[in-house]
Amino acid sequence: MGSLLHLTGPSGSLVSGISFSAYVFEALNEGRWIASRSRHPTLALLRSCMPSPLPSLDSSEPDFYIWRNSPHDSPDRFSASKVWNFLNPIEIPVTWFSLVWFKQKIPKHAFIAWLAFRDRLATRDRLSSWGI
Repeated sequence: MGSLLHLTGPSGSLVSGISFSAYVFEALNEGRWIASRSRHPTLALLRSCMPSPLPSLDSSEPDFYIWRNSPHDSPDRFSASKVWNFLNPIEIPVTWFSLVWFKQKIPKHAFIAWLAFRDRLATRDRLSSWGI
């Protein structure tokens, strides 16, 4: 959890409000988790992975890490492919693939067509919706 807690925002401040080197008891306040209400996707994932019954802080047993490849999986061994699939869910297959990516394509044209099909061109109306 340490690397998830050390997220920094655009100004360099901590997004979570919890230091990277914080102990578990430092992430609790009056019996509740200190959790930022930010919409940052990693913080949302972190909040969903926090145990609802708070951990016992009076335990004499040492702490240990339990890896979950997604919030819904049981603790398991780390799997880069499972984490990738969770963070990047498979989208609906595209029907326009062969129109853009073919043998005689001009790379610049293919890239622009790909952006257009995915509605990612920075067109004037899109830029104006961003306030630019």
